[in-house]
This record gives sequence, structure tokens and C-alpha cells, in this order.
Amino acid sequence: MKMKRAISAIMLIVMLFSLAAAAVACDGGKEQPQIQKLGDIEDITKGYFAGEENTVSVKLSDYVNGNGKTVYYSSASSDPTVADIILEGDVLKAKLKKGEGTTTVTVTVSDGESEVFALSFDLTAKTYSSIACVGDSLTAGHSWPQEAYPVYLAEKLGEGYTVGQFGMNGASITGTNPNLFLKYTEQEVYTDSISANADVVVIMLGTNDSKDWNAAKPNFKNWYIELIVSYQAQNPDVKIILVSAPPTMENNKFGIPNSFIKDFICPIQRQVAEELELPLIDLREIMESREGGYEDLIRGDAAFDGVHFSVEGAKLLADLVIAELKKL
Repeated sequence: MKMKRAISAIMLIVMLFSLAAAAVACDGGKEQPQIQKLGDIEDITKGYFAGEENTVSVKLSDYVNGNGKTVYYSSASSDPTVADIILEGDVLKAKLKKGEGTTTVTVTVSDGESEVFALSFDLTAKTYSSIACVGDSLTAGHSWPQEAYPVYLAEKLGEGYTVGQFGMNGASITGTNPNLFLKYTEQEVYTDSISANADVVVIMLGTNDSKDWNAAKPNFKNWYIELIVSYQAQNPDVKIILVSAPPTMENNKFGIPNSFIKDFICPIQRQVAEELELPLIDLREIMESREGGYEDLIRGDAAFDGVHFSVEGAKLLADLVIAELKKL
């Protein structure tokens, strides 16, 4: 009797264990984690400096949860002329080609046996090739228009670029400069610069506002911002590069006070660049910290100009603009 009971107990334990194992196996099959999509890849618009290689990278594992499984990716592009699509592990790299356009990039996600789902997004490439140089006589070149920095900028960029020279002698943000009263936004050259609808606008103004700073001060910052915003309103994709007003030499021919520019105008320009999150070429800082000084960058001829760029100064600014363009 005891033997029978023992055998029955053993058989019951074995049966229960088998049922439990089967249940676990069954449940495990049902609850086995699958590869999951965590979200969609948003469309990407990438602007780049024409002629420069530029790569967009997307980490696919940010959008896919393998749940312990090995994830396999494959990719396809609707228009290979826009970008070369390369997969390196879980990173998709799109190397933009010279030119512009939109391609739909599709990434297929699989477990090695079958497709689980697909991710797709539009990639738009935009080449920056037209630049509008906005400013006063420092941009126009004053009496030396063929030695103005936009001329050297165009030469250094070479073919495939359009550089518009929209500088005007005596122009200012506020129009308070004595005897001239040339507010930039009220001049035809401003209208022309807006109509150019350039990819990039380089703005260097403020020097002439220093001549009557007390009159310019109340409106300078607001009107500076309004000028910037007007280009963005014309072209929402425009890239703005600000340039701080450079130093002038003491007792210069035009009576432009270097101290007012340094103490009042440049700090506002830096503040606006920070507030609007725009790149700033701090030309004053660059010139003042230059080894050997900056006198050779400003014309100091027999008439003692003391304000406008020498050829060396104009070429320096052209190089600085190109360096900033490449960062775009």
C-alpha cells in the first residue's frame, strides 16, 4: 500500500512538472519579446556649403528596440543622385552630393528571416551658393570698390557661387549719422538685397551709428533685429551671418569714435547674435587680439583714412566668411 502511494505521488509530481513545463513553454512562445519600433524618423533638411562633403547620420537603434534579438537593416533611396546611403552597423549615413533635391530613404528592419517593419523619411539636400553681403562702406569698399571684401570673397569661392555686394557708403542701422542720415532699410540697396533672395546673408553694419550714439542708442538694437528678421521673412531657409563692427584708428578721417563702437555697439551685436542664435564673426575681437596689431588691416594712406579695410584686411574678412560658410 505504501509502495502504491509512493508511486502515485511520484507520478503526480511528474505529471504536474510536465504540465508546468508545457505551460511555461507555451507562455514563453507567446510572450517572447519581438523587435519593436520606438518611433518614426522625422524628415531631414540639410543645407551645406556647395562643393564641400557633408554627411547626415541617423542612429537607427534610437528608433528600434531589438529586445535582445539581433536586428538586421537594409536601406534604399528613391533618388540616389541626392545622396549616397551607407549602413554601418546601426548607423545610417547619407553622404550629400553636389546639388540639391529630395529623396525618400527607406530602412527595412528584419530579424534575419523576415521583415518586421520599415522606417522611412524624406531627406532634402540644399546647397548654399548665393551670398548677399549687406553693409556700409566697409562692405562697399568706399573709394576702393574693387578692393572690397565681397570681391575677394567671390574670387576665393570660385565658379558656382554668386556674391552680391549690397554695401552703401554712409549707411547705418538707425540713420542718425550726421549729414547723411542713411538708414539702410530706407535705401534702394536694401530692397535689392532682399530681392536677391540669397541663401546666405552676411550683415556688417553699426560703424556709422557710432557718430551720434546718443541719437542711435534708443533704436539700435530693435532696428538691428528688425533688419535681420526681414531677410528671414523673405526666405525662411536663409542663413544669416553677423559681423561685428571692426575697430577704427584714432583721429581717423571720418571722425568715427572707436571707443563708442567697442563699448556700446559691439556688445549689442554679440547680444543679438546670442539671442537669435546666429553665428557671429567677431571681427573686432579677431583684429584686436591679432599678433602684431591690426593697423596693417586698415587703410593708413597719405590721406589717413583710418577706417576702411586695406587689401589685407578685406582678404582677411573674406577668409573669415568662407570659414563660417563651411560651418553651415
